[in-house]
Amino acid sequence: MKEQKEHILDPTPRKYWDSFPKLDLRQRSLFACDSATQRVINKITQDDYKVGFLLQVIYFTRKRQFFSASHFPLEHIRAARKALALPISESRLIYPADVASRHKRKILKVYDWHTFDGPFKQQLINVAQSLVDKRRRKSDIAYFLLDYCLDQHREVPSYAVIRDIIQAKYHEYESNIGKEIRKRLTDENNAALTQLVNNSEEFLLHRDVKRINQGVRRQDCIMNGDILNRFQKMYVEFYHVIDSMRLTQEATEDLAIWVKQATVPRVKKFRDVDRRNLHLLAYLQYQYFHRSDAAVDAFKKIITSLKNNASTYQNRKNERHEKEVLDAAAALTNVTRNSKEIVRKIIEIGNNPTKTDKSKIKEIISLAEAFMLSDFEDVDEKLQRVDDDVKKRRNKLDYYHYIFSQSKTIQGRVGPLLKHLAFDDGTDPHLAEALHSYQKGLSKVTELTSMEFLSTSEQALIFREDEFSSTEKFKILLFIKVFESLKDESLSLKYSYKYRPAESYFIPAEFWRKSKDQILTSTTLMAYRDPVTYLDSIGGAVTELLKEVNNRINENENPYVKFHKDGSWWIDTPATNFSTDQFVSKLLGEDASLSLYQMIHQINSFTNFTDQFEHSTKRFSSEEFKLPHAYAALMSLGTNIGHHQMAKACNGITLKQLRDIESNRFSVSNLKGVNEKIVKLIQSLTLPGIYSDEEGRLHTSSDGRKMVVAVDSLMANFSYKYYGKDKGISANSFIDEQQIFFNVNVLTSSEREAPYMLEGMVESKRTLYPESKFKNKSHLHSTDTHGYTEAIFSAMHFLGITFAPRIKSV
Repeated sequence: MKEQKEHILDPTPRKYWDSFPKLDLRQRSLFACDSATQRVINKITQDDYKVGFLLQVIYFTRKRQFFSASHFPLEHIRAARKALALPISESRLIYPADVASRHKRKILKVYDWHTFDGPFKQQLINVAQSLVDKRRRKSDIAYFLLDYCLDQHREVPSYAVIRDIIQAKYHEYESNIGKEIRKRLTDENNAALTQLVNNSEEFLLHRDVKRINQGVRRQDCIMNGDILNRFQKMYVEFYHVIDSMRLTQEATEDLAIWVKQATVPRVKKFRDVDRRNLHLLAYLQYQYFHRSDAAVDAFKKIITSLKNNASTYQNRKNERHEKEVLDAAAALTNVTRNSKEIVRKIIEIGNNPTKTDKSKIKEIISLAEAFMLSDFEDVDEKLQRVDDDVKKRRNKLDYYHYIFSQSKTIQGRVGPLLKHLAFDDGTDPHLAEALHSYQKGLSKVTELTSMEFLSTSEQALIFREDEFSSTEKFKILLFIKVFESLKDESLSLKYSYKYRPAESYFIPAEFWRKSKDQILTSTTLMAYRDPVTYLDSIGGAVTELLKEVNNRINENENPYVKFHKDGSWWIDTPATNFSTDQFVSKLLGEDASLSLYQMIHQINSFTNFTDQFEHSTKRFSSEEFKLPHAYAALMSLGTNIGHHQMAKACNGITLKQLRDIESNRFSVSNLKGVNEKIVKLIQSLTLPGIYSDEEGRLHTSSDGRKMVVAVDSLMANFSYKYYGKDKGISANSFIDEQQIFFNVNVLTSSEREAPYMLEGMVESKRTLYPESKFKNKSHLHSTDTHGYTEAIFSAMHFLGITFAPRIKSV
């Protein structure tokens, strides 16, 4: 039973949950009562009852909880007696339970709160039920239920109550799924899963299977394609079971991570067959969906490179023939000019009345022969050269020549991936038909082959006689069309987390109708239950804001908006009023310095952020976990030194230890928990406040930073402007005026930052100021034009955020 308790919270926060609040007894204002409390105390006749009531008020105002009088700390009792000017006594407090209960009801009434009763407990159970398949960590659900109690002005229950609710709902959820799996699995399915476990070392837990290869070379694509093919076959085999489970993405990843991080003996010794099968089926879906997404990422990366290289090839061809074409064009221009002069002379000769017809003909023939000998030398060749150049440029023949020349190479790379992807039919049935034909093994292209998805000129290129076969040209044009359709989202995958149809992200209509109020309650979105009214309020607010901006411009109150003569406007960015006196380094002095290791250790001594590094498969296990190892792994990854160099530089720390910590403990959710603890520490300090320029307002900022990636990554692209000859990504980070990094998005270098702006804004409200405490806060966000669009502006207004494009708000 003890192990189950520890699965919710670790010992430190669990102990804090049920412990008395820490009181600074040296503060005189600690026991100062408001008028309502003082009136109640004045009516109490017995001294111990007065002390008990006062302490209950103090405990409630700090933790929204009530505690047993038998456990009141003696120092708190003595301080309360002193504050009430009562005689000091060393005897225990005489405070009966019935009196304490009566006082509890009075306190709740005074502060307009409510007791934690049976109906609200059932409501809390319903909220937990709606969260068990959407939150990976049980501790997240515990804290959400705590916030829910505070938001509803309900007395906070004990940790044991919250623990039992969460554990019961998790057990009920997994039991129901286990029963459904047992009912739907056939004997053949059970045998297949058993064989998969027995041979887990060969495939299921193989190193190449656990981690997706990020390369796009031919051998990498073939290996990834083979693994994708095997998972596709297994997913199809168990689809009727997996589909009945109705797992959310969060639940799938939570269940699958156990298999991903498990060892072969651990998988084989799993006793509960139903739970084992649940984890295995979730792992099959997890791998198939993520590998499908990775296959599309690799496909897009390969085709992007092909198109860029084709454009470069075409430009070089144009540059190479530019002089010849210009010379030919100049010669043809000269011929045209001379031809006009010859025609004028012929007309003049023909109209001359003094000459006979015979002499006119002779003179005209002589003039024409001289013109042909001088200006028409090689004119046919020049005409052909100009004509060929016009045709090539109009039809991009050099561009397509390069594309077609790479057809076999590209097929060898993307073919193993594309053939095992399950595409949704999308909006173009002709493209879907062509894709199905290719996946079945298209060997020859004829006029009957479906190619209506191509333009007329592209169709003509397929049957144009050249050194490339029609089949090769058709396939490469099919790849490019698939790439473009995936990019504009007219084509999607059936089984994917990243490229599935937009409507698949929505809550199913039938489930929404049945559980609308429950969903809105559990997500604290009941205020938005009437969307029409709420959207009307947003529209009105945006309209009034735009009117205010325009009025300020018309009244010349905004000095930063300037107008061109043609009526267009621009922003005159003011000079930055900046002083280096606010640098922390100057405040600390020139000699103040700390090593990175010392800084990490000191931060951990205040925050205990290493408590967040829960083991991915065995939380709070007895497995050895040393702080120096965690610090070394953090420094290795954070400074980009790498585990190899860090292991060489550290005595007593091996490469395997660093890798194990990264794979087993440095999950995204764990690292977010670490960051949140550091955020809370910074917010508790006074020094970071020197950066705040206005009290009561939250000012955040975001910008992208280009970073070189030295290893294979599907997100890394070449960009000579930013990375030279290397590949890299863009890290779009968010920061507030207290220098708190509260969110980061890792993007490809070609992606625009604006679509990811909302994620950072939502994270700012969750991390910096919780929803319940944010209502009266003003939020200003600064970014550049790469992170801003009109749509984002409207959505940010929905979140209550003002936009400032790197200048003062207009």
